[in-house]
Amino acid sequence: GILGNIVLTKIGKIVNDASNDPNVVTIPGTAVNAYEHIMGTPISSVNQMTGLMAVWRTGKGLEFNQNELEFLASLAQQAAVAIENARLFNSTKQSELEFRALFSAMDDVLIVYDSAGRYVRIAPTNPRSLILPPEELVGKTIMEALPPELHKPFMEAIHEALDTNKLVRLEYQLEINKELYWFDASASKLNNDQVFWFARDITKRKTNELTQTAITQ
Repeated sequence: GILGNIVLTKIGKIVNDASNDPNVVTIPGTAVNAYEHIMGTPISSVNQMTGLMAVWRTGKGLEFNQNELEFLASLAQQAAVAIENARLFNSTKQSELEFRALFSAMDDVLIVYDSAGRYVRIAPTNPRSLILPPEELVGKTIMEALPPELHKPFMEAIHEALDTNKLVRLEYQLEINKELYWFDASASKLNNDQVFWFARDITKRKTNELTQTAITQ
């Protein structure tokens, strides 16, 4: 039919007095209206047809004109943008949910520190391995959040990673909720002012090592 032809050609079209148009397809059982006018335009985004916008009206002297088709095309363009934005939003939300599910299954600590030792970002992995909840840590510095004995080794590891562009390893002990944990951490350069800090809980392994040492002695 007329609208199908617009879909196939992907070009907006005005058909005044549609009943006399060669592309018209009359649905059996419906009445043929004299002076029925149809105007349609494709809704396309990124060279892909996503829909069709059409307007009908009936009456002699009420034919559509080119200005009205251009106005309809502008509405279709806005609709295409809205549809694409909705698609991207849903895609982004789905990706975020997938990443959060992935992170939530991890026990490791993933942190971005800047050169001043400030918590820039914390991945939503295992908050139990953090000294404070993530929302309380972001914006704070190592000096504000961690015990004094860790200030120097943490800052040295951060600056060494920034200066040498090499992976820097560090083992440390941290008390969280009145329990002692051991971590094996690595710092790697993310950009000129930030490092990516990856810390794995090795408490069980360290406890076994210390127990074996004590038995040997």
